[in-house]
Amino acid sequence: MKLLKHCLYCEKETFNPKYCSRSCTAKVNGKSKLSIEERFWSKVNKTNTCWIWTGASDKGYGRLKINGKSIGAHRISYELHKGIIPEGLQIDHLCRNRICVNYDHLEAVTLRENIQRGLSGSNMRNKTHCSQGHPYVGNNLYIQHVSFGNGIRRKCRTCISIQKKEYYYVKSKGIPPSHNTLGSESVE
Repeated sequence: MKLLKHCLYCEKETFNPKYCSRSCTAKVNGKSKLSIEERFWSKVNKTNTCWIWTGASDKGYGRLKINGKSIGAHRISYELHKGIIPEGLQIDHLCRNRICVNYDHLEAVTLRENIQRGLSGSNMRNKTHCSQGHPYVGNNLYIQHVSFGNGIRRKCRTCISIQKKEYYYVKSKGIPPSHNTLGSESVE
């Protein structure tokens, strides 16, 4: 059984005899003498508008490892140029380009503001029909108030009615939904 030891560089617990990672080994051996700022700039390609992150990325966002922890490159850029990100705020890309690290394109905002500005919200607002093809108009539109996003969710009354009928049918007949023939022609 291996015993946990402490890294001689960062003091994290490790099973390795001396260092927890290659990065700690490199730092001790003098191979990694670049500051965070130097490492950051070595992975940035400046264009006329956006500054494109060329290093590692995850879900479209640039990432940089600092002391073994993966940090968003846009967050590092913001802190290098504008200061510490205030508690409870996140960084919004005004250019809508997740891989951009240009501090002029970054703004600290609340989660709510970030969601409202996001493209997914506008995609939802621009929808004119539900996923089943029923229009979001007149009596077919149901507005539900929720505690997230912009506080409103649109629903289709036709779909709500079908779901209620299916639920009642299943409850009263004891037939699982997969055997439910409501909404389609039944074959007997």
